[in-house]
Amino acid sequence: MIAEDDTDGAINALRIALANADRDVETMTIMAEAYSRAGKRDLMLDFLSQATAASNNAPEQALRYATALWTDDKLTQAESVLNKALNARPDH
Repeated sequence: MIAEDDTDGAINALRIALANADRDVETMTIMAEAYSRAGKRDLMLDFLSQATAASNNAPEQALRYATALWTDDKLTQAESVLNKALNARPDH
């Protein structure tokens, strides 16, 4: 649905999915993608933040979130996200 620009349909379907599995990192990430495609940057960042927290600052999620923050010129926040990820997994 996202690829076909049916972002409203995708968001509604993803809300149902999150209601059944509210800590699912992949669903949160896809929701962020849907909000990005819909032009709702703040909601996209919110879901990337949630996905990063739910993943316990997993490197892939943290990098995705930090990149989005960097794109929005939120450099201090991006650095903080990366530092948390590094502290969580110093060997990565």
